[in-house]
Formats: sequence, C-alpha cells, structure tokens
Amino acid sequence: MAFKIKSQNGYSESFAEEALGGETLHIVGLELETQFEYENNTRTDTVTGYQVWVSTTTHNPFRVKFLPEDKPDLTYFTLGDEVTFDHLEAIQIKTNVYFRAKAIKKA
Repeated sequence: MAFKIKSQNGYSESFAEEALGGETLHIVGLELETQFEYENNTRTDTVTGYQVWVSTTTHNPFRVKFLPEDKPDLTYFTLGDEVTFDHLEAIQIKTNVYFRAKAIKKA
C-alpha cells in the first residue's frame, strides 16, 4: 500500500497523520544514518541530520529524519520495537513523502 498523498506545502503534523493513517510504527534499523552537507559534489564534515528506519505492517521501511540538534539515541531500542515520535511531520515532494521528527521513543 502506498502512502496517502495529498498535495500540500511544507512539513506538517497533520499530513504525517494522514499519510500513515494511524498505523503502528516499528523500528527496523538500529544504526543512525548520518547526512552530510555537500559543496561542489564533495561531502563536507558538516552534519545536516540523522535518519532512522521504521516501517508499518502495510508500508515498506522508510526513513524519519532528525535535525542535528535532535540526534536520537537508539541505545535502548531493539529491532521491531513499537515506536512513537514527538512532532512527527511529513512533506510531499513530487510523488515522494518525507518524514522528520524531534524525538523517538518506545510506545
């Protein structure tokens, strides 16, 4: 099943709720993926964010982004844990939906 997509501008919590349809989220990756800034197609040492992999029973795994100041600690999580997010937001860019949050915690 694909995310429910509705045209909108900017990240919003209501769009994240609409896209996920109230489904339960599970963590499916315990390693943070670090995102770096690029200049002239060359990676710099500047961290622009972190990503965590989650999924639902009807969606393939997808990433939730955290800004550098919101870096999550996944130490106490195990694969498959049910999770919730503080201020989970989503944005649609073309046909893709991207998520970001302020914090992750066990449900």
